[in-house]
Amino acid sequence: MDVRVLAATNKDLQAQIRSGQFRDDLYFRLNVIPIFVPPLRERHDDIAPLADYFTATMAAEYGRRPKRLAPEAVARLQHYAWPGNVRELRNVIERLMIMVPGDTITAQDLAFLGRDTVHVAEPSVVSGVPLAEAKDRFERDFILQALAAQRGNMSRTAEALGVERSNLYKKLRAFGIAPARRSDDEPGASSETRKHGNAEGSGG
Repeated sequence: MDVRVLAATNKDLQAQIRSGQFRDDLYFRLNVIPIFVPPLRERHDDIAPLADYFTATMAAEYGRRPKRLAPEAVARLQHYAWPGNVRELRNVIERLMIMVPGDTITAQDLAFLGRDTVHVAEPSVVSGVPLAEAKDRFERDFILQALAAQRGNMSRTAEALGVERSNLYKKLRAFGIAPARRSDDEPGASSETRKHGNAEGSGG
């Protein structure tokens, strides 16, 4: 058997070996041609091309036109620390492709960066934001995270949140968000039905 192994890690393997958490014999078997890739926060020039690539990829996947990143949006991406590196950038672009209604992504659309945590309300207390507004912000961000996790599928998002789909649509409209209605949200439309329908259409 002729095998090539490509292994990746975000750990310091030398430190892991010293602490007894990684086998040194395995390290020397794998460490033939080491390649060090700096974290995304140290590669600002790579962020814009990667974002453009992901917008094109997501546009093809969701059957939409690619969105354009405004210059101030690119600057916002480049100033973010990206603790999740390229994987986090991909998820952010996917979220924007789902949620931004227009063809241009602005810096305002990226306002959620850095505050998608359970501590999102803490700055509001310091800045004197009213409780009702803080609750609305938390609810909006919570729904957006759930929608992104379900890849824009409204039915699955409503189920995950424990609400009726009609109520979820009302909530999103109240927050000024207009998610696209996709075929997999239609009641009674199973994947088998859609595949069969596509097959019939291609044959005629």
